[in-house]
Amino acid sequence: MIDEVVFLRHGRTAFNVARRLQGQIDVPLDIIGQWQADQSASELARRYYWAKVANIARHPDTLAQPGPGAAKSSDIEEYRQVPASSRRMVVVSSDLFRALQTAHAFADMLGLDVTADARLRERSFGQWEGMTRDEIRAEHADAYDSWRVHTGGELAFGVESRTATGLRGADAVLDLVRGINAEHADEPTTLMLVGHGSWHVATIETLLGMDPDNLSNLDGMRNAFWSTLRPVYRPSGGVEWMMTAFNQGRRSLLCAIGRTARSPCTARTCRCGSRSRGEAGGGAGRGGFASRGIRAILVEASRRRDMPPAVRSCSVVFGYERWVRLHVEDVQHD
Repeated sequence: MIDEVVFLRHGRTAFNVARRLQGQIDVPLDIIGQWQADQSASELARRYYWAKVANIARHPDTLAQPGPGAAKSSDIEEYRQVPASSRRMVVVSSDLFRALQTAHAFADMLGLDVTADARLRERSFGQWEGMTRDEIRAEHADAYDSWRVHTGGELAFGVESRTATGLRGADAVLDLVRGINAEHADEPTTLMLVGHGSWHVATIETLLGMDPDNLSNLDGMRNAFWSTLRPVYRPSGGVEWMMTAFNQGRRSLLCAIGRTARSPCTARTCRCGSRSRGEAGGGAGRGGFASRGIRAILVEASRRRDMPPAVRSCSVVFGYERWVRLHVEDVQHD
């Protein structure tokens, strides 16, 4: 049964550097994007090394053996007897190439399979796909301004709404959870979803009961960064969700080469100096919170007792490696 869902964004592309909307255009990682994917893969493989052990325990043929003259063969029972062998990891990726490249950077390191799923594709940007933000502003100024403040001006150009993207993503996540739980009900499972920034954020917001069109919600996810949610299964059959991390990644991804050629990372923008042991997380807000919206929710929740269930109990916990974690309880998504 799934007890953790990891949302990993793909590495950088040339379109990201040019601030060009790629949407569902199939664009590969650039050389920095591949490096980002490899760096995140290395960090995540360290954390989820148990998945390699569990995979070997289930598939003994993947365990390398010495030649015929060796004094002893590798012992598969060592792998089967460790606690890690009882867990399972499933990796599902958008079928767009940049996501598949990022997924394989991680999965291949641990010997895991990658399943491509078109439902994880990025938000469609319709007629604007392939255009830079400057080009959109020059040709469709009013619609561009409306898009930036989430009032829907982009919809006239065939752009998929944030709400529709979130619903599409949430439906895909819940369908995957139901299918995997039915097949592996007795095995604790981590589901890793490799995809795209807009899809990830809209999906997470929808699962948490937030409105993706509300400006006071989550900020974007950086290239090759990840977020995690934990499902809470209720006796009624419903699933509630708790966010345990948002926009997490290795500090080197921000500091070593900069976020983009036009917008280099500095201590002010990434605040990685406040992180320990190579971690960076949260957004550009003070204290490393994931977004200005989360800060507003926490302040408001501390002042009022009549908040809606989705934000009734919010707390920030500074945990191991000084991650900033937002816990949102009583969030129902049917």
